[in-house]
Amino acid sequence: MPDITIPKVTDPAKMVTDTVLLNHLSAQGVDNEYVEFAQDYAPFVKGVSSPYMKVYKDRLSDKKFAVFSGLPMVNADGVMVEVGWNFDGTAYTSKVNQFQAEVKDKTITITLINDQPDGRKSGDKLTYTPSLFLDGKEIIPSKSILHAVDPINENYLGNVLEWDYGICKRWLRLIEGKILGTWRFAENPKGEVRVKYNQVGDFKLNLSSFAINEDEELIKPEEFENPHHGYPFTIGDTATFNPDAHPESTTVDGEAYVGVSDALWAAKHDAANADFVTPSAVDTYAEITAPGSTGYFFYLGRSYFLFSISLPASATKTAATLSLYGSAKGDTYPWGIASNIYSGVPTDNNDIVVADYNKAKFGYGASAYSTAITYANWLIGSPFWNDFALNAAGLANIPLSGVAKFGWRESVYDAVSDAGTAPATSASTQYAGYFAAYTADKGAGYKPKLVVTYSEPYIYRSSRSYYPHILAH
Repeated sequence: MPDITIPKVTDPAKMVTDTVLLNHLSAQGVDNEYVEFAQDYAPFVKGVSSPYMKVYKDRLSDKKFAVFSGLPMVNADGVMVEVGWNFDGTAYTSKVNQFQAEVKDKTITITLINDQPDGRKSGDKLTYTPSLFLDGKEIIPSKSILHAVDPINENYLGNVLEWDYGICKRWLRLIEGKILGTWRFAENPKGEVRVKYNQVGDFKLNLSSFAINEDEELIKPEEFENPHHGYPFTIGDTATFNPDAHPESTTVDGEAYVGVSDALWAAKHDAANADFVTPSAVDTYAEITAPGSTGYFFYLGRSYFLFSISLPASATKTAATLSLYGSAKGDTYPWGIASNIYSGVPTDNNDIVVADYNKAKFGYGASAYSTAITYANWLIGSPFWNDFALNAAGLANIPLSGVAKFGWRESVYDAVSDAGTAPATSASTQYAGYFAAYTADKGAGYKPKLVVTYSEPYIYRSSRSYYPHILAH
């Protein structure tokens, strides 16, 4: 046989351009010029393909690299999702997605196109017409407009409808597998706000932590005056859909946090339930804040990131990196905070509930799954990606098939021990220590990613796969 050198990847369509994967390869000493795109998103087949996974392979070794994200990129028919609205002169209809949606005036109708893991069936419908009230008086909005570019994510075009209610604006936003409604208050409306969705159909929306029943949300005046919330003040309603009915394919990310009133450290740290959850916000936090009273705290927040995994049954995992796109950070009177990845087991793979805040859910006392990233090293400017290289325990937490579940917490005080360690406070200073990262709800270009390196039992392949014109001797 001639001495054949394996060629580098020269086809632009097969070259690695994903920044997260490039970082992962560099950390392992893998030359990305020999790594090629091998398998695109596809309908769910356990151990073969997944709507959440792309695969690359290294020409120089037996290594493969699966890149998982939290949004399904193809629908049940294997068609690539196309995020956006069409308009026929009378109604808006969604382009290719995991569902069908139609908007006429203020009325939205959602139709399922395939069975869902939670029992919803193909053909099920929900129709709702949101109404907004200020101090009991209904506010009639302007006619809807379509944003040319998503105000939240410049990677999407024509996917956000907007209604102007004067005291706030309502957005109805499409991303892969989700329809996201948001009420956005730029300033205090000076009154009590109630939202009634008037839902009729086979299923219901997921409402915010301000829900008072399955069809209404209520925000009292004091909430708008709470300085910890800030502006824009937002609440939201969400409908999520998956490309298949397999329970193991559903995933969620977001935060569970306490923050209704000031309390001593133990009461905050050891609370059984969260005051609020944010399973449909575009960013999430690992955070601690103190209000300016010695020994007292206000916010303590912990987040989850889940990924649907579909690897071959014969695969051997050798490395993994969980990457978060940093959106903000703060350490106003420096505590010297850091954050890290730990275990995290929410009650429901597709939702976050108040009980998901407690100790048992976040595996208190367990070893960290990575090396903590300090405040100084948390990236919120280019290159933005914060990479947690998982250790042996973190790698073992990733199944070959199922859902990989991770918790994200402040590590110096919150996660340091079963009781945590209260940071120092004073009566004259308000403290805020936090890290923020975008969730899957931010969408393309920002969503959290999990890269897994694996190998399969070696199968000899002739060099003719690279040089088909060379005959074997």
